Amino acid sequence: MKMLPEELKELSIELIRTVPGTVIDDILPDKLKKLSINFCDNIKLPVKLPVNLKSINLSSRTPIAWEIPTCNLPAHIDISTDGYVKLNPEFLTRSDITFSNKPAGDVLSFQPGDVVYGLCKARDRVNTLVNSLYYFSKKDIIIQNTLTDAVWDRKNRAVFNKDEKIAERLNDVQRGIFFREFLSQHKKYNITEDKYSDLSNEECWIKTSKAGLEFQTRLRERSVIFVIDNLVDAISDIANKTGKHGNSITAHELRWVYRNRHDDLVKQNVKFFLNGEAISHEDVFSLVGWDKYKPKNRNR
Repeated sequence: MKMLPEELKELSIELIRTVPGTVIDDILPDKLKKLSINFCDNIKLPVKLPVNLKSINLSSRTPIAWEIPTCNLPAHIDISTDGYVKLNPEFLTRSDITFSNKPAGDVLSFQPGDVVYGLCKARDRVNTLVNSLYYFSKKDIIIQNTLTDAVWDRKNRAVFNKDEKIAERLNDVQRGIFFREFLSQHKKYNITEDKYSDLSNEECWIKTSKAGLEFQTRLRERSVIFVIDNLVDAISDIANKTGKHGNSITAHELRWVYRNRHDDLVKQNVKFFLNGEAISHEDVFSLVGWDKYKPKNRNR
């Protein structure tokens, strides 16, 4: 490939067909600030970067490891990937590096078996980065949706899925079966019962998401990584069940944690994160607005 202009600040390489194993490290200008390499299977991901590079975005059609040594990452660089580009977990130990413009404390805290909760965009950021660190498949559980979808089909709402269907959708089959049995025996969360037949799909999802919190924290005694990005300024709406976020599924989940905030297993296993950094239960539940929340039932 030809040399690039020395003054070039931004470079995006996408869907380029070239000789397999093409190396671009030595043609990247020293003053380059922003680099994107998307779906270029024949280009080797660089293992040497311009020292002034501030952000890099990498995407691939298939899983591929980025083999750059951690020490070769420029100071204060921001890294974004699509989950198919696999990162060295050691990258996360560099406190000066951000991932999609945020620290990675939430992802560092995640261990296989944990579940990520939060608004869709915030949750997807963690989900994508977790997938960049582990060779997970769609059958591995990172978010509650994967577990719920394995045991219950909204197109066949009156019954839970059989073992065979769960095995098709999950690698951890026993976890799926355990969750199904938990739902089927729960007096408030068995969404296949006739009394819930008039509920919308979203209302059923709300029940399964709260069930997921109870299942994960009290029965499995495993961590919930609860990302509260974009929620801290909406606590009044969440408490009053009004506004953009007040009746979202995530609002129902957060209110469940609030109602159960004195439960030792909930306190121990729900880990809150704001903008990639840990935040305590005390700080979350002292946010302005919670005083307006009047739970109908403190244990559901």
